[in-house]
Amino acid sequence: SCLVENEVDGPVIGVVFDGTGYGTDGTIWGGEFLLADWHSFQRVGHLEYVPLPGGEAAIKKPYRMTLSYLYTLLGENFSFEGLPFSKLNPTELDII
Repeated sequence: SCLVENEVDGPVIGVVFDGTGYGTDGTIWGGEFLLADWHSFQRVGHLEYVPLPGGEAAIKKPYRMTLSYLYTLLGENFSFEGLPFSKLNPTELDII
């Protein structure tokens, strides 16, 4: 619809954050950068693969993915200090 509304005829880069699902290659996709035109698309980039903490629970509680990305990027240097997670159950945070 964006192509039509803006009368774009050439290729575009689309950024897709619509959750997770199987991509055309049979792997789970999420956080995609697509090069597309009226007839096709190509996956040209994506967010780094990280663990899905709690499986389906991470879909229902997106903050779990935030924590997964932070821990993946920061490793042992990761700390909850200064982050807005004070309303969450401390036991659950320890498990994640």
